[in-house]
Amino acid sequence: MKITYLLSCSCGRKHPVEATQAGQSLRCPCGEDLTVPTMQRLRLLERVEQHDSRPSAAGTWSTRKKLVLLGAVFFALGLALSVLVYRGRPQLLGVDQLTPLQSLDIWRSYTYSDGIALLPGEIEFERLRERNTRWLTVTLAIVGLGVIVMASSLLVSPPPKSRP
Repeated sequence: MKITYLLSCSCGRKHPVEATQAGQSLRCPCGEDLTVPTMQRLRLLERVEQHDSRPSAAGTWSTRKKLVLLGAVFFALGLALSVLVYRGRPQLLGVDQLTPLQSLDIWRSYTYSDGIALLPGEIEFERLRERNTRWLTVTLAIVGLGVIVMASSLLVSPPPKSRP
């Protein structure tokens, strides 16, 4: 709580002043120079109690805490996305899961061709696998970024301890 005193001018305006301004001068918009009284005479002026609108030191977050929170958010988000991307990876069907026609097509492509050429399904599978690998790399990079941000919080000096 801050105590403010009201210093009156001859024009009728009241100027809020604080105890730290005792002995200083200020100019009223009317042009008159006013001298803030000393502490002893300042107490005789009208008082206005103001609550400090700034948060207290205990309620503020230090840069270190903000970096840890930001890093933890990146880490958790990246980890969750990594799990989702990994679980959605394309997988080959086992031979027992192929239809007889699919098995026959694969057998024909390997026996009647000059070389082993990839089937359209195999080409699509490789494309999906590469795409999944890229996304997994991106999500793991987000996890790494979170770790780096959290580790960088150790480089930030801690806030000064407030005295009671």
